[in-house]
This record gives sequence, structure tokens and C-alpha cells, in this order.
Amino acid sequence: MTDFNFDTWVNLYRTDPVEFDRQRNLLLEEAAKDCSDPEKAQQILAHINGINFRLSRIKNPIARYNQTVAIFWKQFEVFQESLKGNVPKLNSLSSENVVDFKKR
Repeated sequence: MTDFNFDTWVNLYRTDPVEFDRQRNLLLEEAAKDCSDPEKAQQILAHINGINFRLSRIKNPIARYNQTVAIFWKQFEVFQESLKGNVPKLNSLSSENVVDFKKR
């Protein structure tokens, strides 16, 4: 990974949000591929794709931002619990883990 310059990323977001998203995705994919466990790398990429999918459905920029913040804090809480040794069990039947498909 190259040196991270926050100001460069802010400027890119302001001038070209589409390119910002493309570069952000490339950076995240690069970081996931650096994972020593290929299975974990695949899980990370799947998680990233899931977040991107959820956010892509939101067209209002403020609503998208609010959803991004909500996702961040939820993951941060999971991280805090894991630091305490309490690894939360995911409920596979939770509506957050189910993707709705349009009926044909």
C-alpha cells in the first residue's frame, strides 16, 4: 500500500466522487488481498461487496452518509466486544443478513 494522504483523498472526493469510490475500492481490495489467510481475504472482500451493495441502493447523499456511519459504528461495537474476548455470534436469520431478491 502506498503512503496515505488524507488531503489527497478529500480533494479527490470533492472533485470526482466516482473516481474516489473506484480508488477506495481498489485500496480496500489491495488490503484484503494482503491478508495471509486466503479464506479470510475472501470473507473480507465479500463483506466489502455487501456494504457497497447496501450503499449503492441509497441515492440520497445524506441518507447514504447516515447509513455509512451506522455501518461503521455497528462494526466498531463488534470490534470492541472482540477486544474484550466476547466474539458476538451472528444470527444467520437476521434481516440484516438476508438479501431480498425481486420475484420473477
